[in-house]
Amino acid sequence: AQRVCANASLSHGHLISGQASLQFRAPDALLLEKPSADLLLVDEASAIPVQLLEQFLQFYPMVVFASTVHGYEGTGRGFALKFSKILDANRPGWQLFKMEMPVRWAQGDPVEAWIDKLLCLDTELQNVPDIDAIDRDKCSVQLIDRGQLLKNDSQLSALFALLVNAHYRTQPSDLQHLMDDPDVRVYTLKYQDYILGAILINEEGGFDKDLSEKIYKGERRPAGNLLAQTLTFHAGCKAAATQKYARIMRIAIHPELQGNGLGSQLLHDVIRRERQYVSSVGASFGATVDLVRFWQTAGFELVRMGFTRDHASGTHSAVMHKPLNEQGEIIHKEVRGRFRRYLAAWMTGPLNDLSPEMKLHLQKEQQTDEKMLTTDDWNEIESFTYSSRSYEAVMWPIIKLVQLHAANMDNLPLKDRQVIQSRIMEQNSWADTVRLINASGKAEALQCLRQAINLLLIEIKANSGG
Repeated sequence: AQRVCANASLSHGHLISGQASLQFRAPDALLLEKPSADLLLVDEASAIPVQLLEQFLQFYPMVVFASTVHGYEGTGRGFALKFSKILDANRPGWQLFKMEMPVRWAQGDPVEAWIDKLLCLDTELQNVPDIDAIDRDKCSVQLIDRGQLLKNDSQLSALFALLVNAHYRTQPSDLQHLMDDPDVRVYTLKYQDYILGAILINEEGGFDKDLSEKIYKGERRPAGNLLAQTLTFHAGCKAAATQKYARIMRIAIHPELQGNGLGSQLLHDVIRRERQYVSSVGASFGATVDLVRFWQTAGFELVRMGFTRDHASGTHSAVMHKPLNEQGEIIHKEVRGRFRRYLAAWMTGPLNDLSPEMKLHLQKEQQTDEKMLTTDDWNEIESFTYSSRSYEAVMWPIIKLVQLHAANMDNLPLKDRQVIQSRIMEQNSWADTVRLINASGKAEALQCLRQAINLLLIEIKANSGG
C-alpha cells in the first residue's frame, strides 16, 4: 500500500495517506478494542476460527474476507460450507469472487501437482450420504493400520481432508507425524466405504519418578508430552508424568454431518478402547463454551486454563481430563481440586480477559478455599521459590501467604517489599511492576519476586521460633 500511495507514511503497521489510513490488527486485538473502520479486510480467513469471523460481521458493516480454500493455508470445502451458511444468515446477498489462475507459478505446473500429491495438499472431503441415509448400527469404529493406509490413497486422502478441515493450523509435518510417530493412534468412524469421522490419539507420559519431578520443577520438558507436562508442571502434580495418557490431538466429523451425535458416538467408543493402554484421556483446545460443554458431556472436567490468549483465535487454551482407572483418578482428584481452589484468584488476574460467556460458565467451577495455608499450599509456594514454576500457576497460595503474614514484611529490603506490594497485594501487571522496581524486564522482576518470597519465608520461620 505504501508503494502505491504517494507521500504515505508507514509506522508499526499503520499507514497514513492524507485523510485515509490503513492499519493492521491481530484478530484478538481487533475484537478486544473494536476500533472504528469503514472497511475491514480479513486475509486468510480460513486460518481464523469461524466464531471470530462471525463476530467481525457483528461490528463492521463492510467486510472483505479473502482466503485460500485449498491446501494447508485453507480448510477446503469444510470452511466454505460452514462460512457460507453464516454469511447467508448475517449478510444476505453477499458476493463471491474466485481467482482461478495461480499467481506464483504457471497454470498446470507439474511440480505443483507432484507436491500436492506428496503432501496431501490436494485432499478434498468425501461426498457422504445424508445423515438420514446412514444406519448408525452399521457404523464401525476402527483402529487404523497405518501401513495399510499408505497403500490406499483414497482412504488416506479422505482421512487427512477431515483432519485438515477440523483444525485451522494443520501443517505438512502433521502428515509425517500421523504416519510415522509410534505414539500416535488413529481411529475412524466408518459407514460402508465412507469415513464419517476420525480421532487422533497421542500416547504420553509413563516416565520414571525422577524425570517426573524434574518436569514439575521446570528442569525438563520432554517433547510431544503436552498433557503429561501440563498436569505435572502447570497443574502442580509431581507424579503426574509417571502415568500414561491418551491426548486427543484431533477429533473430526465431516462438516455435513456435524451436530448429529456422531462425534459423541466416536469419542465414547475410542475412550472405551483406550482403557487398555492408558490411565487417563485428555484434550487441549482453544476454549469456547460450546467446546467445553461438549467435553463435559463426555465426562471430561477442566483441570487448567491457559493464562494467555491465542492471537489468532482470541481464546485461552483449556485442558480437560478424564480418568480411566484408579491411578488416573488419584491424579485427577489432585489437579482438579487445585484448579477449582485457585480459579477465583485466576479470574481476577491472568484470566480476567476471558469472554463474559466463559466467565459465567466457569463460575460453577470455583470452590471456596480455606484461608489457612495447607501442606499442599506450602509445597506450591516452595515450588515457586526454589524451582522454576511460574508465579501465575501458584499465585493463590502466595496471595494467602502474604495476606496471613504481611506483618513479617517490615524487615524486608525496600525493593522486595515493593515487588510483593505491586505484584501480589495490588495485583499490578508485570509491566507496571517492572517500572516500579526499575527492573530490566519481566525476567528480572520475576527473579526479584522469588527472592522476596524466599526472604519472607525466612522471616516467618524466624518469628515463629523455627
